[in-house]
Amino acid sequence: MPLPGCGAGQVSPVPQLTVLQCPPVVPCTLTAIAPKTNGDLNLALDQAEADWAMCAAQVDMTYQCQKKAKANVKAR
Repeated sequence: MPLPGCGAGQVSPVPQLTVLQCPPVVPCTLTAIAPKTNGDLNLALDQAEADWAMCAAQVDMTYQCQKKAKANVKAR
């Protein structure tokens, strides 16, 4: 039984949600090292290169995610 003040009206459109799907950008960190010998210095260089590689991979991943999200928005 319909209520007296109610009638069949148009259904409101569902609002479109935008979800940030990319990981947040976080600062890169380098391992703290205090080399005392040439061997330690070589290990420090290897560690610094590994730390920068991890940072670059993180930046690349975030960039690719944002690029894909932007393409998805344009496709709509």
